Amino acid sequence: MSYLCLDFHNVEIDLIGKKERLLINDPKLKIEILSGDEFFETQKKLNIVIPEKFKIFYRKGRKEYFGYEILKISEFYIEDSFLSGYPETIKSLIFAENQLGDSLGLLLQKDSDYNLMSSFYEFLHEEGACVPFNQDENN
Repeated sequence: MSYLCLDFHNVEIDLIGKKERLLINDPKLKIEILSGDEFFETQKKLNIVIPEKFKIFYRKGRKEYFGYEILKISEFYIEDSFLSGYPETIKSLIFAENQLGDSLGLLLQKDSDYNLMSSFYEFLHEEGACVPFNQDENN
């Protein structure tokens, strides 16, 4: 059972249903809801909406964050390799990587096919785990 859904069996069933639905048919985002900022093309290409709180964090211009190299916006990508154990990772956006194969990303909001949460999650490749990243996102 996944970390985010330990006590919520019905929530996990909903997330598995969402994962299956999006894998079969991921409806295209209406691009008119996107702002015409530097994230526009990536959001359009990846079919996601990046939260304003994350954009503020990114615009601070960091190259590194707690041992993770921050990627260029054009290098952001969707990580779906954790889906079997973590259905909530469907359409997760990866924005930083370390030299060990781990990454930082944003998950979709529970009730959205496009909007990402602003909380950071760590994708740990050796453990095959996705866990909340508890560093101060405002630094």
